[in-house]
Amino acid sequence: MNFFTQFFAFYEVIVVDLRLKHYHISLYITILYFWNKNRLSEYLILHKDSMLKYSKIGSNHTYYNGLRNLHEWGYIEYFPKQFGENLTKIRLVLFEYSEEDYTILEELFGADMHRADALLHSDGADMHSVVHRDSAFMHSISAD
Repeated sequence: MNFFTQFFAFYEVIVVDLRLKHYHISLYITILYFWNKNRLSEYLILHKDSMLKYSKIGSNHTYYNGLRNLHEWGYIEYFPKQFGENLTKIRLVLFEYSEEDYTILEELFGADMHRADALLHSDGADMHSVVHRDSAFMHSISAD
């Protein structure tokens, strides 16, 4: 996996994941920036002040809400700092794709849909998340 594959795959997912707001996108792009800057390390230590500055997020509440959402939706693994620690770390969930992913997308969105280059799934997991065109909710589809 490289930075550009992850970057472009995320932009394809933005089209179908209706839950993502501007601050989620900005935060994720900032995470990608620091991931690349840290040589694609498995875990990334987040420094809140830098994250706020680079993502142009103005409040702690929005920042932490964005991290929690990205974690809950499967974009990152978020490890909040614990009592006595002053470091927050994350792990990116890498995008992968297959022909089966394209088939699932075409069934949901029609053959005329712009083909996404990726669906999100975690390290060999067989659950793919796809957004219905008429709904803002994510539906898990098991790829048997």
